[in-house]
Amino acid sequence: MRRRHGRYDLDEAIACGDAIAPYKLRWYEEPLDPLDYLLHAALAMRYAPPLATGENLFSMQDARNLIRHGGLRADRDWLQFDPRCLRAWEYLRTLDMLSAHGCRGGAACPMAAISSR
Repeated sequence: MRRRHGRYDLDEAIACGDAIAPYKLRWYEEPLDPLDYLLHAALAMRYAPPLATGENLFSMQDARNLIRHGGLRADRDWLQFDPRCLRAWEYLRTLDMLSAHGCRGGAACPMAAISSR
């Protein structure tokens, strides 16, 4: 079945993650709705390689909730906040919030991954 970004349920996300894990990809991108924090936390407990999400979040508050409740792991997961979708001041607030939570902003450019390492 063909799915759009962020549309797997937990069982589908785990099955896909199990299938791609042996390939040692840089990250598993947007398997779940980025606003479903509990689902992300459950996947992070089952899928050890890096996850990437956040591309479709549009506020610092959404990003903060993802960090607080989404089970993301600062040692390996990637946050992909798109500066084109946030106003400049909101993007800067998001980077400040990430820094306050121990995440490194990195070199941010549109649609580029922002490492949490």
